[in-house]
Amino acid sequence: MTILFDHSSDDGTRSCHSTKELHVAPMVNYSNREFRALLRILSRRLVLWTEMLADNTLLHTSAAKRDDLLLQDDDNNSNRNVIVQIGSNSPERAAQCVAILLQHEHYYLYIKEINLNCECPSSTVAEKNQFGAALMKSPTRMADIVAAMQSAALAHHLDIDVSIKMRIGVDDQDDWEFVANLIGLLVERGGCTRFILHARKVYLQGLNARQNRTKPPLNYQRVFRLCHQFPNCHFWLNGGIATLEQAKELAYGYTNTCSHHDTTCQEDALTAPLPVAPPNLRGVMMGRAALDNVALFGDVDRYFYGAPSNPCHNRADVLEQYCLYLERTYPRRCCDNNSCKTLRYPAPVIHFTAPFCPVCQVLYGTTILTSLMQDDNDDDENTAPTTTQQSHHDRAAGTNNKDKISSRLIGNALKPVQSLFAGLPCHKAFRRASSVLVVQDATIRNCGPGFVLRMAVRQSVPREYLVQPLVVP
Repeated sequence: MTILFDHSSDDGTRSCHSTKELHVAPMVNYSNREFRALLRILSRRLVLWTEMLADNTLLHTSAAKRDDLLLQDDDNNSNRNVIVQIGSNSPERAAQCVAILLQHEHYYLYIKEINLNCECPSSTVAEKNQFGAALMKSPTRMADIVAAMQSAALAHHLDIDVSIKMRIGVDDQDDWEFVANLIGLLVERGGCTRFILHARKVYLQGLNARQNRTKPPLNYQRVFRLCHQFPNCHFWLNGGIATLEQAKELAYGYTNTCSHHDTTCQEDALTAPLPVAPPNLRGVMMGRAALDNVALFGDVDRYFYGAPSNPCHNRADVLEQYCLYLERTYPRRCCDNNSCKTLRYPAPVIHFTAPFCPVCQVLYGTTILTSLMQDDNDDDENTAPTTTQQSHHDRAAGTNNKDKISSRLIGNALKPVQSLFAGLPCHKAFRRASSVLVVQDATIRNCGPGFVLRMAVRQSVPREYLVQPLVVP
């Protein structure tokens, strides 16, 4: 596939003044604070999303739970590059959600944009609660909701954009006239000019959410045509993008619409391929690739954005930074007398009664790589104690081995890195070690998710794969 653009520097990368963006899609049960933290370690420029937050969740949940859903680590997210997606079928509730997000400065600092989900086809969302993709069958309500969100944002006098994520058709309403008229109504009545378009129609009946991601044929040309039809609007293209090469080609233009995709496009998708993407196609969005092989995002800043280098050179760099993030966010609970349990962010305030416990003292004070080197030279008396050995330490030292960190939190913290070694021989061993350690007894979990991750790496990943460059020349 030939890329037809000329934004390159001498080293073959594009210059940093490019306005194109690469987004990582909102994904339920995945796009949480830990997932976003890992992606921000891999890339300083990726545009990240929260998972869809239902209006009632934002309006009625506790402040602590809302912080868990929205807040990010200060060190990694000072550039306001997070989009919050809400789900609602009520103009009033949607406006209230925007007000909550913008009246709290500690949320506003991280928010780039607020998005209305008009795409999710799940039965719970679209059928039971009548929002998500169901809104595409109620264009007027869809426009009224986004208009209310715009008004709420303007009322706070803050520079926050409001956008819509939607499909290009719904059920039997899938021709050009339908989607063009829908976009026109959302512009005229809703005041919306920012659209993230999944280049497939959606079936509310007959296909489940998983099938709706792949079964309906892709139609990139319809998105390009909408860009030309509405030159004063901004569009981002989503659907079927599995590699950075595809993302770059779609964002900047190419000569063959469908050569990278197994899904057959509709007939009008094959006519008049665009050698150069429209200027108001502001970027593209990837989704499942982040779950299948998150390491590929380690080359986003250099390859897609044209930066001189990427933040991390290898997986050891990524894991060390992510472990430090986990240790900062969810401190170990093995050496404190606080009876509160760590269930979510923010963690309880604690005061350590000892520097380390016998379990974690071997690894702390080392890095991912130096712990492996130490392991090569350790004799029996210096290796990390087993659970049985730890119980003897507990009885002798009076250590409180009450379960203080939930296994669910540990599992959620390790979930984002499960595909970091995808394609390497150690991939399955790492996933297996992570899974086993998550369900270990409290003496392991109480040392915190950062320690559990360090142990999983130490037990399953040879040094050669940790130091292997993320970008292979």
